[in-house]
Amino acid sequence: MARPTTTALRGVLIYAFNNETIDYFQQAQWCADRVRRYLDLPTTIVTDQRSIQDRSSQHRIIIAEAESGGSRWLHPSQEHGPSRWYNAARYRSYDVSPYEQTLVLDSDYVICSDTLLRLFESDLDVTAMKHVYDVTGRSGFQEFNAVPDRRTLHHYWATVLYFRKSQTAQDVFDMMTMIKENYLHYANIYGFRATPFRNDYAVSIALNTVYGHVPDCVPMMPWSMANVYSDVDITQISDDCFDLTYMHEDRLRRTRLSGQDFHFMNKTALVKLYEN
Repeated sequence: MARPTTTALRGVLIYAFNNETIDYFQQAQWCADRVRRYLDLPTTIVTDQRSIQDRSSQHRIIIAEAESGGSRWLHPSQEHGPSRWYNAARYRSYDVSPYEQTLVLDSDYVICSDTLLRLFESDLDVTAMKHVYDVTGRSGFQEFNAVPDRRTLHHYWATVLYFRKSQTAQDVFDMMTMIKENYLHYANIYGFRATPFRNDYAVSIALNTVYGHVPDCVPMMPWSMANVYSDVDITQISDDCFDLTYMHEDRLRRTRLSGQDFHFMNKTALVKLYEN
């Protein structure tokens, strides 16, 4: 896959490869529509012909080979069994992006504000989300504070990545490529499972390595990411307002988010939003 000619200074990159459970291409288009509405930025969707089929898109498309990261349970009840997960190509983002400044988003990141525009105004070469919180208040996400099991390598989330074309950013993505190609080796070093492939771990190791394993030197986004666990259901009230329902202490609870960007991890529940 050749590097495309730069066509815009700023833009968003989303990877979307369908599996037997989730139509990620449709999910990415829904996310890209929200990017245009709230950020007024162009989006490039990286996908394969199998995922597009005979559908059209108002967003730029780059055709690429689907790279499997292994299998994952995508439904909280696990009633559907594990699904193949084609989300292992994010290490290519520096070469793939047609933009000088790029925001790489998961297709299940729900944009409801213009907050992410601040990254394009910063002087950062590359950054990822470090701090997260559970909007339902049930968890502090402590298990994601560090890459297991060494507890000395700070964890960064690949859900939202920002970079500008620079030597430092290229070094980070070159390191991610090395990690992807030698993932078993790094899994043995840092004590995590070798399958499925985790973009979060690749980003975390790459950032820590390029910045000399000095935690204070690794740039991080200046806010925390709102995260929603995969056992939470969702209902859309208005364009930027959503109700979340979940069980807590044997009771059904409800939390409303309005004007708040958030990462919604229940991919099967998200389907009803973009299919309506």
